[in-house]
Amino acid sequence: MADAGCTDEALAWAERGIAAFPDGTDVRLRDVAARELHRVGRDDEAVGVVWAEFEDRPTSKSYELLHRHATAAAVWPEWRTRALELMRQSEARARSARSTAATSSSRKGPVTWKPPRGYDGHPESSELVNVFLWENDTEAAWAQAKAGGCSPRLWMQLAELRQDEHPTDAIPIYQEEVERSIGAKDNRGYREAVGTMTRVRTLMQRAGQDGEFPAYAAQVRAVHKAKRNLMKLFDGQGW
Repeated sequence: MADAGCTDEALAWAERGIAAFPDGTDVRLRDVAARELHRVGRDDEAVGVVWAEFEDRPTSKSYELLHRHATAAAVWPEWRTRALELMRQSEARARSARSTAATSSSRKGPVTWKPPRGYDGHPESSELVNVFLWENDTEAAWAQAKAGGCSPRLWMQLAELRQDEHPTDAIPIYQEEVERSIGAKDNRGYREAVGTMTRVRTLMQRAGQDGEFPAYAAQVRAVHKAKRNLMKLFDGQGW
């Protein structure tokens, strides 16, 4: 409606929609309401509307939305502090719950479930890592990932960001990715594993650990020697 020039009606429509659906309000509705509230000079209310969205769904996307509207109201620093504190509290609760669940499971016996490739067992921490990467704060993203974990995709992104200056940080991440790729148990995964191992070799050389790669390759070979197609690729590399 706002695009059609009916700005006053757009604000009234958005406010009615929010009032009618206070639980699980559509983010697009809140965004429209916030934009129109800015237009009429009600900046505090605009930020309050998107803060409600952030409280409902404290994700990196809602963080970006809050940043946009709080910046428009010239109050971003204080809302950033508040938003990060909420996300950290959420992550700490989730980490505590996982720890409790893991302790309970260990008492019942070994866990046989194997997470699928790409599985994110730390979604709350991943959201924080995404936030810091969006802010171009690689060090904060790395610290959060080390403390709370993150998705395999984010680990790989962090490895690529750190490999030039901190190759020893990236090496174990790529080694984990090798195992995930092999775990796919198909030729594509095997090729990806070999490609990643080549990267590991390069980083070991850069870190002055080039003598360690043969032992690493031999270990991977010993663990996965039953996978004939993978072994053929290893043979082709001379590992």
